[in-house]
Amino acid sequence: MSRKGGHGPAWSTNLARQWVLVLPALVAIGLYLPTRGFDFVWDDLDLIVRNEALQSGAWDRLLGSDYWSTTGGGTGMWRPWVMASFGVDQALGGGTPAIFHLGNMALHALASTLVAFLALECGLGALAAVFAGVWFASAPASSEAVAWISGRTDLWCTVGILASIGCEFRARSGDPKWRLGGILLAAVALLSKETALILPVLLLAASATERNAPAWSRWRALLPYAVLVLAWAIAHRAFADPSEGAAGADPSLRMSAAAMGFAHFQFVWPWAPHAALLEWRPVPDWLAMVGWVGFVGVIVLGVLAWRRAHPLTLPIALAVLPLVPVCTATFLEPQARFAERSLYLPLAGIALLLAALVARLRGPRWIRGGVLALCVAAQAQAAVPVIEAWRSDETRIARIAARRPTDLDATLGLVDVLSAAGRFAEADAALGRAERSFSGRAEVRVARAVLAMRRHDPAGALQAAEAALQQDPGVSGGALIRLRALGELGRREEALAAARELSAQQPKDSRVLAALGHALLWAGEVEEARATLDQAALRHPDDANLAYDQGVAAARLGHPADAEAAMSRAVGADPGLYDAWLILAHLRAQRGDLRGADLALTRAESLPGAADGRVAQLRAALRR
Repeated sequence: MSRKGGHGPAWSTNLARQWVLVLPALVAIGLYLPTRGFDFVWDDLDLIVRNEALQSGAWDRLLGSDYWSTTGGGTGMWRPWVMASFGVDQALGGGTPAIFHLGNMALHALASTLVAFLALECGLGALAAVFAGVWFASAPASSEAVAWISGRTDLWCTVGILASIGCEFRARSGDPKWRLGGILLAAVALLSKETALILPVLLLAASATERNAPAWSRWRALLPYAVLVLAWAIAHRAFADPSEGAAGADPSLRMSAAAMGFAHFQFVWPWAPHAALLEWRPVPDWLAMVGWVGFVGVIVLGVLAWRRAHPLTLPIALAVLPLVPVCTATFLEPQARFAERSLYLPLAGIALLLAALVARLRGPRWIRGGVLALCVAAQAQAAVPVIEAWRSDETRIARIAARRPTDLDATLGLVDVLSAAGRFAEADAALGRAERSFSGRAEVRVARAVLAMRRHDPAGALQAAEAALQQDPGVSGGALIRLRALGELGRREEALAAARELSAQQPKDSRVLAALGHALLWAGEVEEARATLDQAALRHPDDANLAYDQGVAAARLGHPADAEAAMSRAVGADPGLYDAWLILAHLRAQRGDLRGADLALTRAESLPGAADGRVAQLRAALRR
């Protein structure tokens, strides 16, 4: 595994072999083209759908804010390049998820091509290079980074790093103008994810193949990248909000971080139990120590390999070093979570290691090619259901629940998705399984309360919520469901008192603000209710119940146009809101849109609530 001399490898002048770069991209596109029909999932809702700066085109706030500013708290992350790409997709696609998914697919295709390119640059030959690119393109462990829009941070970071290394190869081959491109691409990586801080080390590892170059020249070539990292650090400090709650990180998880980082490599196996957001638990102290010693050992071996100009220095560095930042971050950030997307850049290093092995294989070329094609085909087949799991929140959570039946959050997440879709029988069956498996857990009782509210059973919801709060006063969501149920039962003064108390305790929580607005509305304090609801809606523009409350408040204050707009948002987010359709029909009729009113009544007529006769009464009134 050694690089060619001169001005780039000989293959660059051979057009017949450029298919080596095209084939990995085609495989990536073929696997991920179906994602154009996938939804916004999980964090996509916060980063894109509920991101007011993105939706309004406020580029100054979009690029100059903490990456997670939409959630109302600081995380210490500044990723303007990713947010800029989201802004472009928003403008091109009008907010539909298809264009965002196609953007991820294109980045994955580019990354796959870059892996093959680096293999060729390292002199591994066409067969080994195409295997590296196609293996990377079809790896199931890549699915989280590619099929999930929010995984774009890893895509841009990896593309920037691999392309920067490729440019540096060319610059060191006698064409120094490529170094400027490498620096610009390094900036792209740094502005996409903090993992790119390891890029200077990776570039140093890449220089191991420069056997005839003095060590001082290799270090000198890194000076521009060191300056870039320093500039990034200064800008990052200026734009990223300080992270909150770092002191709450679990010490046992901190010590376990390195061992858990190495455990990521199990997901290289195609048939591993791939599931979004891995469930990591503390490991024994001895194993945690082995993990940290392992990282130190890899670094020491890397230094020795670099000094001996070993050709595998770069692939090993790419495979292991990207996991060091996320492991180290657990000492500082409780939000640092392990997930399969952390493997996206290491997969490039593993692909190059496999390519080096393939380059050593002997035998007829067609036999070697056929065996390698079968291996990749088997891996691609395993990737298809993993990719499909990202189609929607329901499919994502269902896969997690199936792969991790002992994960309470996954089971309750599935209950929530099913009940929100009105599939109450399925939700009740899933909740029953949770109650049998996790009996006595307060979170299960909160889920039962949510299900009761969605079934229009406030008495049952209140009973379940109060039981949950009695068991664990701090259980998430319990207090919110309780005060909602109080309001529905007509105990509005109690609901308002509870909402004010909760708001005083959690003034930044937008869900609490929405609940306070709801309580104020039904207590008759409409002006204050509307201001509170509007503030909450900045974070949750797609919340159907919140939009409904905004519409009621606007109507009571004599603003029919605002009320109609809010009710339209409500039924758009939840077409099953019977009362919203009725109010929308009334508002349309008031301004003379009888056809629009009739359409709203027709939609309401198809819902179970129409049995109360109000649709017929309103239709008759409109005909008079």
